[in-house]
Amino acid sequence: MDRKLRKIISMICIDSFVNLIKNAYMKWLCVITLIVSSAISFSADKLTAGDLFKMSVKEGDTIDMIGLIKDESYMLYGGMFRIVGCSVKDGTLVLNSTGADGFIEVGKNDNKWCDYEILGKLSLSPIPSGLSGKSFVGLDIAVHYNRETTDDVDCGNEIIRILYDKEVLLMDFKGDKEEPKKVVKKKTRLSSNMWYIFRIDVKGSSVAFYINDKKLVSSKGLSSKSGGFRIYPLTLNSVKYEVYFKDLKVKINKWGV
Repeated sequence: MDRKLRKIISMICIDSFVNLIKNAYMKWLCVITLIVSSAISFSADKLTAGDLFKMSVKEGDTIDMIGLIKDESYMLYGGMFRIVGCSVKDGTLVLNSTGADGFIEVGKNDNKWCDYEILGKLSLSPIPSGLSGKSFVGLDIAVHYNRETTDDVDCGNEIIRILYDKEVLLMDFKGDKEEPKKVVKKKTRLSSNMWYIFRIDVKGSSVAFYINDKKLVSSKGLSSKSGGFRIYPLTLNSVKYEVYFKDLKVKINKWGV
């Protein structure tokens, strides 16, 4: 190969390499610009953990709660998640509480949470030794979770309460009132050491709770229409109680504005 041809080939290679670098640079520049512009679209005092979560979780996505808790990736979203008293073993989430000090809390006071589903399998542990069969134990799942908020925010929450071997209640709390405005009850016996498939549909001011695809309690026109959720075992203040979950997921049907 003569010197002239080698020079031409060398120039072509250099030119191709330069173009490759330019293209890669422009692509990264576009990505960086998109990220920066998204961040700038919120003022510093308005950009929240909920905004960041909404950027990464799109409508129609399903969140693997047990996966987030197991690898602690929920911590990326700061105050969006609060996890206390949880452990994961062999794919089962163990949530334990004394009183109500163990919980999973997501999206408190965030009005973007207005159309979502909580689903999976749950199992209640037996009544702790030393307590009678009539003791106050079970599981609370609060949706529209906006407690302790100010008057200018959609305030309050609805609580689905599963009382061990007794009944399921859907209680509608208005604002920071201690007594529910409305209670829907369904006599049913959810026993210990059994797995139940459950689903909660939250759609604006409507909430429905299902066990094994059967609707147990539901209500429309509730006091609240948005807000995240809180899951916690329910027991007397001095007694530890555990609830177990498998395949615990949250599906985002639609984000609020």
